[in-house]
Amino acid sequence: MNSAAESSLLSKLQSSADLADIYTLFSSYLHPFKPHLAPKKPSSRPPKTLETTTIRSLAKQFLPFLNNSISFLPKRLSSEAQATSPNKISRDSAFKLFDVYRLCLNCLHLVSSQLECKTYAIYLQQLRLVHCLEAWELYKEAETECFSVLDGLRGINSGKSGAKFKKLLLPRLDEEDADQLFAGLVVETVVRLTKCALVNQSKDGNDYKRVIALIHEATPWFE
Repeated sequence: MNSAAESSLLSKLQSSADLADIYTLFSSYLHPFKPHLAPKKPSSRPPKTLETTTIRSLAKQFLPFLNNSISFLPKRLSSEAQATSPNKISRDSAFKLFDVYRLCLNCLHLVSSQLECKTYAIYLQQLRLVHCLEAWELYKEAETECFSVLDGLRGINSGKSGAKFKKLLLPRLDEEDADQLFAGLVVETVVRLTKCALVNQSKDGNDYKRVIALIHEATPWFE
């Protein structure tokens, strides 16, 4: 762990107006994760084949830094979205911060087994990213992240769901093994997806059919 490098990166992340190279710097510092990250833009789960020893090594070296970064990013992005001063960061700079945000979340997914919380708690962090995307009116990107969250949540309880539930958008509700946090994640994601569809005012009827299907599937989760 390079404390000086981490301090410099976190300081730049929190307050620097010059963010042109912020993603390059983070990507370089987190380069040990690169061989293990899936080449997907949305925040995503790690490959199942990663060895436990590798995960533990990466977590030991980078977990505090990732936690700090993910703590600072939503604060910076949310405050900048609401700022009216001439010093407000540009939209291009915001995009770079979002790229850093996704990178950090993907790295955190990779070491999530080492977190002292429930497996799916990491998706709370991903929903914070969704809120930031909405604040910058990036609703399509927010929608993509929401479906990534649902994909991850379905994967967690896929062992219970069975083949006949594979076509569902949401995880299957198991009333005998219901978890309040898990249910809250599902409901919040559905709410965010519904908002994105309405705000986008899409002219594609399939978008609204998908929202109707989501609400139909989500009804048991609201009860």
